[in-house]
Amino acid sequence: MSIGVTVAVVVVFALGVLGLARAEAAREENGTGSTVGLTQAGLCFVACAAVVAYGIYLIVPQFH
Repeated sequence: MSIGVTVAVVVVFALGVLGLARAEAAREENGTGSTVGLTQAGLCFVACAAVVAYGIYLIVPQFH
């Protein structure tokens, strides 16, 4: 189970990096940033942070 979750988090993080790359490419091409790319990156990074926070919650007994 943990290997599957780890792979999923890495894939979601990679999609966030891809979103940042798309926003940067759009900014270089047009002079403005890509809202879709930045939104994609933001959502992916928030999802990764939520998974990490939940994992810490499960590990640390004081949080229960």
